[in-house]
Amino acid sequence: MIESITLSGIATYSPVTPEAIQNLKALNYFYGANGAGKTTISRLINNPALSTASKVTWVKGNPIPALVYNNDFIAANFTDSKQFKGVFTLGQAEQAQLDHLEELKKERDRHALFKTKAQENLNGPDGKSGRIAEKNALEEKLVGRCWEQKQKHDDEFQGGFQRSKK
Repeated sequence: MIESITLSGIATYSPVTPEAIQNLKALNYFYGANGAGKTTISRLINNPALSTASKVTWVKGNPIPALVYNNDFIAANFTDSKQFKGVFTLGQAEQAQLDHLEELKKERDRHALFKTKAQENLNGPDGKSGRIAEKNALEEKLVGRCWEQKQKHDDEFQGGFQRSKK
């Protein structure tokens, strides 16, 4: 538990005359006008290294993790959903996961587009005139030329297909 907070030379607090907040309880609520120093106090509790001239004193010198709910906490932990109006996600890890998921969705979309273009290249925009049809036409042409050559040289090859007698 925090025993006291001393503020000096930080934000609006004087470096000459430190302000001391004492008699703190397990749960403390700070309120006041804008510019009164509420956020400065909460930031110091959250990060005591923020100021060397200011100090957070813990009971028995035993600091424990403090939960500070301020604008910094809201900015770091609440994220407005880009997909659904009025929906917020809570937590930094949650937002990192959502950002990663969004990147994966974009990557999936890029792959789907690549696949579509590759399929169109293979099959053609009409489904009949792509690279597969081109390959089939070339294959048919090759088979035809091979057949022509075979027929052209049939007489010469006939001897090779006869069984020799011993």
